[in-house]
Amino acid sequence: MKNWWKILGVLLLLYAFVAGLLIPLKPGLLGVEPTILEAGKPVTLNVEGYNTFLLSQKAGLQAWLVRKDGKLLKPTKLDVTSETQLAVSFNLPPKESAPSVVDTLQLVLDNPQDGHFTRTVFVKQGTDSLATAATATWANEQVQLHESKGLAYPFMINNYESTRNLFYHVPMWFAMFIIGIAAAIVSGIYFYKRDSKHDLRAEALSKMAMTLGLLGLVTGAVWARHTWGEYWSNDPKQVYTAIGLLIYGGYFVLRSSFEDPEKRARVSAAYNIFAISTLFPLLYILPKFAAESSHPGAGSTSTFSTVDVDNTMRMVFYPAILGWTLLALWVADLSYRTARLRDKLLDS
Repeated sequence: MKNWWKILGVLLLLYAFVAGLLIPLKPGLLGVEPTILEAGKPVTLNVEGYNTFLLSQKAGLQAWLVRKDGKLLKPTKLDVTSETQLAVSFNLPPKESAPSVVDTLQLVLDNPQDGHFTRTVFVKQGTDSLATAATATWANEQVQLHESKGLAYPFMINNYESTRNLFYHVPMWFAMFIIGIAAAIVSGIYFYKRDSKHDLRAEALSKMAMTLGLLGLVTGAVWARHTWGEYWSNDPKQVYTAIGLLIYGGYFVLRSSFEDPEKRARVSAAYNIFAISTLFPLLYILPKFAAESSHPGAGSTSTFSTVDVDNTMRMVFYPAILGWTLLALWVADLSYRTARLRDKLLDS
């Protein structure tokens, strides 16, 4: 069955869409208030969870404030009001560090079903510390933490459900580069064989590469709206991507500028190789040198693969790359065959 790869591409994309949308996120903490605490005073933290079962797991629910050195503080009270909301109270001991230093603590919640999750809070020097809080002490104690049960994606505080765009936005760019490189290779073959069918195939592949690039830019803007607050923030990655697509789009403008088919094919092939070579530094090298960028992998930010992507996401992410690539090859093949039929009709 010679069209097996087309069927595979469709099945992989269907899998990526279904699994990408239906598998839930792991439990996490949406918010903790207040986040700045005063040492030597009692405090009540109002916690809002996400995909949590705090009320159902109330009997096994535990909480701690944990210092950098691993010492922890147990709560004086846990008041669970719903599956996603609770209030946890602590008596904060007086500061052991210098008064001017702001200590960083981790609020850790744990239960058998949700597993454990954390949120950062800060402690500053208190005023008029209460005697009751002064009796509280940090314990050097080992605790047993649970892992969340079931198949789930990592919970990322800035992304929430938009994390699922990783299965669509990023694979589109991977596929774009694969198809763009294939188009450049076919353009190189044209120089060797001077056969018009290679020019038409390079054009068809370039159309799909450009389409994937535009889809990647649009899905990236939608993602930026949810994580950065606006569709276009002139982030270096966004700017360089737009410049790269404009350069690549020049290929199609150039093709329309020549009436002679042979000259059009020759010039277009040379430009196609140049255009794809500019995308690598524009999209992957120059953003790395940007002073400030919110985009993962650009500026001083780390990529998802080194921070938040786990094996659950990889089992959808990699098939999505292959699915988008195979679909693009299929559409490019249809475009190429249509162009060949058009030329044959014109010649006859």
